[in-house]
Amino acid sequence: MGKNSYLLVICSDDSIDKKLFCDFETFYPEPGPPIHLSYLMCCDYILGTAGSSFVQIASLLGNVPHYQVDKENQDKYPNIADIKVSRVIENS
Repeated sequence: MGKNSYLLVICSDDSIDKKLFCDFETFYPEPGPPIHLSYLMCCDYILGTAGSSFVQIASLLGNVPHYQVDKENQDKYPNIADIKVSRVIENS
């Protein structure tokens, strides 16, 4: 991969429609929380659903900035200022 390229690492305990990501270089790790957590902790950024403690744990342990997607912002591109490392696990 080149200097300005990216790889989407897609982790989910739900089924994923891979056709949605066919235009992107993607990687789907084998199922299992420990494996998913390990991959997410090595990413440059994490995008996840709001209230996901799994995403917050990966961000905190890997010191990886994350962006929480919710109903209010699901159709917007994240602002880089809004992507931050979790410092505490928030209850939702």
